[in-house]
Parts: sequence; C-alpha cells; structure tokens
Amino acid sequence: MHRKRVFLVDDSLVVRQMVRDILTADGTTTVVGTAEDGEEALRKIPEARPDLVLLDILMPKLAGDHVLQRMKQDPRLREIPVIILTCQSGGDEVAKGLDAGADDYITKPFDPVELLARIRACLRMRALQQEVVEQQRKLAAAETLKQLLMTLSHHINNAAFAIATRAELCALQGPEAGCEELITVCQHETKRIQAVLEALQDMVVHNNVRTKDIPGLRQRILDIEEHVRRACVGPTA
Repeated sequence: MHRKRVFLVDDSLVVRQMVRDILTADGTTTVVGTAEDGEEALRKIPEARPDLVLLDILMPKLAGDHVLQRMKQDPRLREIPVIILTCQSGGDEVAKGLDAGADDYITKPFDPVELLARIRACLRMRALQQEVVEQQRKLAAAETLKQLLMTLSHHINNAAFAIATRAELCALQGPEAGCEELITVCQHETKRIQAVLEALQDMVVHNNVRTKDIPGLRQRILDIEEHVRRACVGPTA
C-alpha cells in the first residue's frame, strides 16, 4: 500500500517525534521531512514533495501563517493541503491560518485518532479536487478536439471538392487536359492527409490532446488544401 507523504513543521522536538511515531504506527502515512521553523520549512518542502503539510502556527523566524502565504504564492506548493497545529481552539491564531489558506486545523495537545482522521479527511478532499480538475481537463480536451476536427474536416472537404472537380474536367477533356501533375499532387497529399488523420486518431484513442500540437496539424491541412488548389487551378489558369 502506498503511504501518503507528510511534511511536519513544528519548533517542538517533542511534538515532531510524537507525530512521527503516530504516523509510523498508523501505516498509511509517513513523515518525509521535518522543520523546526518557517524558513527551514520553505527550503525543504519543495524537495520533499509531500502530499500534506502539518504546520505549527507559532514558530520562530517565520510564523506559520506567513509560511502559508508564501506557499500559496509558489506554483510548486500552492496545491499541497495544509493542516495547522495550534494551541488555541479558536481566535486569531486559527483565523490567521485559515485565512492564509489552511485546509483544516487541530488543537494541541491532540488525540492521535483525531489527528489521523483529519489527515485522512484532508487527503480525501484533495483527491476529489484533483479528480474534478482532471475531469475538467478531459472535457476541455474533448471540446478542443471537437473544434479541431470540425476545422480540419472543412479544409479536407475543400481539397476533396477541388480534386473531384478537376478529375471530372480531366475525364471530359481526355489526355490533353494535363492531369499528370494533378495525379502526382493527389498521391502525395493523400499520404499527408493520412498522416494527419493518424495523428488525430492517436489523440482520440489515448485521450492525449496536446494544445501545442494543434497549430501544426491545422497548418499541415491548410498546406495540403493550398497545394491541391494550385494543382487543380494551375492547368486551366
């Protein structure tokens, strides 16, 4: 079973050791790092990459609410859930932590069962938030793919119409219509269209719509449409 990674920030060695023992005994979480003040925490947390931070509010050098503010400003840290540890059951200390972005708080001295329950609840909430974000990403990707397919379909149809029109003219005029170049262009551009369609199929099958790839695919189809247009119009110009 994968243990969730917890980073602990508290200026009390006794508290740090107690929390470590509680989490180790529980078996579902593990302490991946500790810090005894806010400045040390901000140095260590990015490297530790925890799933959750337990953060004391009253600490030397940099208080917990200031640590929270700095975390929320850092793209690497802003999504990490934080439970503040406080000696007060309410009042300014708790309010500062929650206003700074804490997800929950627990009062010291805390009951081990309550601590573990709050950690699990916080991690569940984070997992749900991540699931919502992922679903939103998939919906956005699906809409992007839909718009891309509509655009590409339009330009491919334009190219196909030009080819069909020119082919009918070639059939009417016979060999003197000068269709050799058109045949060569069609053979080449058909392969390019096939490559684009294969790229689109890969996006659909693997649900891997990368925004950075879309302009390139669109430009490839526009180029194909233009080459076909020139080949079709050129002989009769």
